[in-house]
Amino acid sequence: MIIMKAKRIISLICLILICAAILASCGRKAEETRVCVATVDGVDISAGTYAFYLELIKETIANVPEFNIVNEESWNTVEIDNQKAINFAKEKALDNLVKDTIQVAKAKEMGITLSDDDRAEIQSQKDKFAFKYGGAEAFKEHLKVLGVSEDEFNTIFENFTYVSKYKEKVIAENADVSDVSDAEIKEEYDRLIETYYQNSINAKYLLIMFRPDGKTERTEEEAFELAKALYDRAAAGEEFETLVMKYSEDTADVDNGGIGYQFVHKDNTMPLEFDEAAYMLGVGEISEPVGTMTGYYIIKRYMPEGAVPTLESLSESIRTQFRDERYMGLLEQWKADAVIVKNDDAINEI
Repeated sequence: MIIMKAKRIISLICLILICAAILASCGRKAEETRVCVATVDGVDISAGTYAFYLELIKETIANVPEFNIVNEESWNTVEIDNQKAINFAKEKALDNLVKDTIQVAKAKEMGITLSDDDRAEIQSQKDKFAFKYGGAEAFKEHLKVLGVSEDEFNTIFENFTYVSKYKEKVIAENADVSDVSDAEIKEEYDRLIETYYQNSINAKYLLIMFRPDGKTERTEEEAFELAKALYDRAAAGEEFETLVMKYSEDTADVDNGGIGYQFVHKDNTMPLEFDEAAYMLGVGEISEPVGTMTGYYIIKRYMPEGAVPTLESLSESIRTQFRDERYMGLLEQWKADAVIVKNDDAINEI
């Protein structure tokens, strides 16, 4: 099994999903009765809406390269936070639906309503969403497969707007959420820049391959010995760039002037062994030979190229980050205070 740790990305999923909970009518008349996956303070969440939201969650997860979701089977073979990926997705879908249901109820209690402009924007977003599925009719058929009525789909986007307006109002009116000091912003900026320098890797390397031209045989042991001898020369003070141009068997890089590569840690640009070794180097340091499937790399790390974001350019996004985190803290407390009843059988059927 492929095991992925995902605490860093859980919050990303919560923030970027554009779908809100529907407060479905699950028991008004016998012919209208719907299966519900949960109730939140007496408000029902329909199975159809849960299936729709789960689909969006799965799409979000599948677009994260680290999760390695390559086909439908992956949902039962990949592990995220020590559980099957499909169970992780189901858990996040229900968690977000519960939180959205709570926020919609609070928004309506506060007297928040939807304006004509809100409804025009909702229609625009619905049209864009349907277009992604091939048009209105094709999307209607897709909703039927999921068990979502057109009214439920409309309510999903209405509720998203309720959630957005409620969050905006709470942040604006609650000083404990909205007030972020300059000192807090500066401290977070310093942390972000430190992370930027650590994760932004600019490296040049000398590669010794097992079979450099496809004809000349060279054992792995021989490749290591040659790489080790070249490392010793670099460590003794020979100019690394000169050694790269003279001895490296990465012809593409040599033909390009031995400029090396700049990449972000764990972005799958370079072999994992190379990535990890370069990440552990300080600027100006040279690694001992690093073995990969293609050969042995000797790596030197340089300062990242390009302009570093300024405090001024990041201050507003940092302020927003603080406010979002504080709001999410309130939301977690509201969830803890809510009466939530899950229908595990209904959830497992989806």
